[in-house]
Amino acid sequence: MACTSLGGVYQTNKCYYLYTATRICTTVTLGYPGELTAEEAEIATKATSSVGCYPGNSPVKYKKFTGLHSNKQPVTFNFSEISVEVRSDEDPYLAFAAINPEEKVGSSLFFWLSIICLTAAILMIFLLGCIYKVYIEEEAAA
Repeated sequence: MACTSLGGVYQTNKCYYLYTATRICTTVTLGYPGELTAEEAEIATKATSSVGCYPGNSPVKYKKFTGLHSNKQPVTFNFSEISVEVRSDEDPYLAFAAINPEEKVGSSLFFWLSIICLTAAILMIFLLGCIYKVYIEEEAAA
């Protein structure tokens, strides 16, 4: 009973869980002619795939599939929903993704940064309005 409540299927005295791929990402290291840097070179001469973009250098991100049932009905997966990414090893996204290995921060870091910037902008508009009102009142009194 505990197995099915956790989304698994209990068969032959074992609890089975199914994980499906949700994203595939690999990093690519580019090679440039001679001693040129990426900024100086006009073209890359070689590209080698090194590791994945996810914790533990995994190229695949999984999620637990919750549609398993023990009635032995076939399960169909739609692979068109899997995003595939190829990123440069110099991509800043990889640095931000490595902040929290469990990826509980991930893009929410950018969300909270944008909320902070929006709040600061609203406060600055309010402050500017108050300063302008005081300035107008001083002009009218003079």
